[in-house]
Parts: sequence; structure tokens; C-alpha cells
Amino acid sequence: MEIVEDKTSQCVIIGITGRLDTTNYTLLENKLMELIDNQQDKILVECSKMDYISSSGLRILLMALAMRLDRTWSMRSGSTKRARS
Repeated sequence: MEIVEDKTSQCVIIGITGRLDTTNYTLLENKLMELIDNQQDKILVECSKMDYISSSGLRILLMALAMRLDRTWSMRSGSTKRARS
């Protein structure tokens, strides 16, 4: 797998080429968490050149989305933590 990062005036584009699987998903996880931790507002994950995605790879994409949505919710509500039911 190859990960390419490109910054535009509107967002950060993360391009994935090849296979995203159990042997390399941590590379994508680290990149996405770095962007989220650095308060990157908009992240676009470009998957058109991805050949395969395992359940581990899909989990990382969903986890990053959930973290980003949770942060957006917290910023809009003015709180740092959202109550979970």
C-alpha cells in the first residue's frame, strides 16, 4: 500500500494505492489520527486506486469518521465530551 497526502485550500486528500489489509492498516491509522489530532477540518480519503480492503482497513476508515464526527459534535455543542447512552 502507498499513501499519498496532498493539501488543497479546502481539504487534505489522502490517496491510497494498492491493498489496505492487516499487514499495513496501522500506516493509514497513524496518518488519519495525526490529521484528526491536528484539528484538520476536512479530510478526503481517495480510494479509487485501492485494490483491496480488509475488515481491519474498513474499521480504520469508520473509526476515523466516528472520531471526526464526534469532534464536530463537541465543537458545535460547546462541550468537550458528548454524553453516551
